[in-house]
Amino acid sequence: MYTRQLVISSARMNLCSRLFMRTLHNKPKEADLTSEVEIPMPWGKINGKFWGSQDKQPILAMHGWQDNAASYNLLAPLIAKNTPVLSIDLPGHGLSSWLPPGSIYTEVVYLASIKRVMKYFGWKKVKLMAHSLSSMTSYWFTATFPKEVQYVICLDFFKFPSLDANYYADALGKAINSLIKLEESTNSQLSYSEAEIKRKWLGGIANIDDASCDILMTRGVRQKEDGTR
Repeated sequence: MYTRQLVISSARMNLCSRLFMRTLHNKPKEADLTSEVEIPMPWGKINGKFWGSQDKQPILAMHGWQDNAASYNLLAPLIAKNTPVLSIDLPGHGLSSWLPPGSIYTEVVYLASIKRVMKYFGWKKVKLMAHSLSSMTSYWFTATFPKEVQYVICLDFFKFPSLDANYYADALGKAINSLIKLEESTNSQLSYSEAEIKRKWLGGIANIDDASCDILMTRGVRQKEDGTR
């Protein structure tokens, strides 16, 4: 059962998400100085986009639930004028590798990914910028490794949701049942037209508009030989 605090927190997050995305689309076009980054992981790789000077340690930017590194396409070039930005696709998102079959995507996976990225680049401390789900992950990482964080910027997530304890058990059960159902599904290679995908995307996430969807689709959709995605 939702508490009053959760309702208020969710309303604030939804409002801030809309304001954040609206602000981005009023900014100049993405800068040309970008490069694609691949970081090896035990299950494959994490991909990302790098803006700015390669001579400085970048801010590590992380996206929200079911988004990808393109979330920062319009904001990162503005920040990169002073500080470089590396925006990554979380495991299973964007161009990054999926986890092995049977794995469950949890915040612990994302938290450990921050540590692996730091180790790959040799960073002693990390500069974090996060949105939505990754804001929560950043809070956890900072609490777990307080001496390894230089600073944290969270764009639209102020606190952890306040939930009734019984909610967690119910939500976990539903998640496991959904995972098993997906594993047993025979429709593993579904294909759609670009218009169909966009309609499903906009229908599933209330806080994005057409322009935001187009940006996310640059990394969240792959085109097949027959033209479908």
